[in-house]
Amino acid sequence: MKKVTLILALAVFAISVSAQTLNVQSAAEYLRKGYLVKAKAQIDPACENEKTKMDAKTWLYKGMIYLQMGLEVQQNPKSKVAASLTEDWAEQAYQAALECKRLDKNNEFSDKNNQVFSALAESFYNKAYDAFAKEKDYAKAMNT
Repeated sequence: MKKVTLILALAVFAISVSAQTLNVQSAAEYLRKGYLVKAKAQIDPACENEKTKMDAKTWLYKGMIYLQMGLEVQQNPKSKVAASLTEDWAEQAYQAALECKRLDKNNEFSDKNNQVFSALAESFYNKAYDAFAKEKDYAKAMNT
């Protein structure tokens, strides 16, 4: 009986250790398929877990997921993604991209990460331009 309990405990431990790595893989797959809400639900716990938060891939996918969600909400504010996204999505995507850059020692993810930075810069620029050119609100454009 003790052997069965010990084996069962070791099996549960092994599964729980690999669970967060599976979350990152699931988040990537959900992102690829366009299931952004599910992807966010998978990547957020992975970014807090001790095993996966030191992996550049985790932060790359967080940045990509938040960016895609934010861009979708900008295009369609009433989309189903809007309910699960916070207002600071751009800041979250930016911080994730910075963390990916810090952890990516071999520049394995630099191209994809630079795309996140580029898309964020374009989004900020367009938001500031709209505030200044369309609304004539210089202060709002500066704070964007």
